[in-house]
Amino acid sequence: MVKGSSEILYKNGFTVRAPEIFSIDEVYGTAWDQITIHGRFFGTSKGKIYLEYNDNGTSKRKVCTVLSWKMDPVSGDSEIVFVVPPMLPEFCNVVVDPYGAIPETEWVRVH
Repeated sequence: MVKGSSEILYKNGFTVRAPEIFSIDEVYGTAWDQITIHGRFFGTSKGKIYLEYNDNGTSKRKVCTVLSWKMDPVSGDSEIVFVVPPMLPEFCNVVVDPYGAIPETEWVRVH
């Protein structure tokens, strides 16, 4: 900015969009299955995927290996391919963490 000039403010000129999941290609899986998530606005950098489940009233998460993480920077169309970790049969929520922002203390690492 040039000294003495005023700034230009364009109100509501930009919106940061939250990630959206449209579909998950499998609703059942076993250890080592590859699962694909389709959606929008996952980001161009690889984030993390977790399977979240209830263990005697406590919510736990297992990190999944991410094989690919793609997003078209123009349309926002996104695709993630991850591997189901070895675990006991559970009903799980899929957690997409595009920025790797969930603290490690809040999930269970698969060894």
